[in-house]
Amino acid sequence: PLKNDRGAMICIKPPGESFNEDENIFIQTLSHSITLTLDRMYHIYHDELGIKNIVFFTRQLEQFLNKGTDFAVVLIKVKGMKQINDYYTHITGNQLLKKIIDRSRIMLKGFGYENPDNLIGRKSGVIIMLCLPFISDRNTLKKMMDSINVTLCEPYQLDNYRILEFENSLRLGACLSLNAESVDSLMDHANDALQEARRNLRVTSVIFSKEIEKRKEWRKCIIEALKSLDNEKNQYKLKLVYQMKVDTRKKKIAGFEALVRMYDGSPHLMSPGKFISIAEEENLIGNIDRWVTREVCKQIRKW
Repeated sequence: PLKNDRGAMICIKPPGESFNEDENIFIQTLSHSITLTLDRMYHIYHDELGIKNIVFFTRQLEQFLNKGTDFAVVLIKVKGMKQINDYYTHITGNQLLKKIIDRSRIMLKGFGYENPDNLIGRKSGVIIMLCLPFISDRNTLKKMMDSINVTLCEPYQLDNYRILEFENSLRLGACLSLNAESVDSLMDHANDALQEARRNLRVTSVIFSKEIEKRKEWRKCIIEALKSLDNEKNQYKLKLVYQMKVDTRKKKIAGFEALVRMYDGSPHLMSPGKFISIAEEENLIGNIDRWVTREVCKQIRKW
């Protein structure tokens, strides 16, 4: 038998026959080329932890879409990974991710899927992707997401002594293939649902709907307005409302308190609770501070 540089048998001849020098060189070269190609293909479809990546996962989704198979995509965000990496080191964080993937594989088998390895992936470091074939209704998907959340939130033993409690540490966002026209839109919708779950403290899992899409567009308009507060073309604009402060002992006005509101041209003003949190999340709160200071100074000069 002829073996390559890794010691693996790559070719064999009948007993009594041997390879000549030219055959030996050709087969070794061919074997080396095939090995390199397989290694490259592996790294194309796997990340540094050996987990299927976004490239492989989206190709699987494309195959389901092309076949007309109904399915759902579930994105799972692992909360607190930065703290785990900082406190226990990245090695522990990577061990935890692998444990979650292993448990996901067992869970999908329990759901009846024969080849779960092709239904699991990872993107953006701490986001796990699951594909659930043959799912076409929200109720079934919601039950499966609840089961996923319970199963994956059980404690993890990473070595002989360390157990990580993981209760309420996951956020899930999902989208049915029926609600998307392409793999890109499907992943975008699932991500929108995941962001909704991350912002809403009362829920741990969200399924994409048209209402989420509307809220996303509304949020985008708010962000654009906060980025350029002096742009008259913005649909949403800030407005200051002044509330008197009265000195009850002297029975006279002691000053005014400036209250910031937002409006879209309608008679109703938007309370700060709806846009201040967006400004904080997008690091735009400084824009509001500067705008308020400038407008108050203008008003004081007029008075």
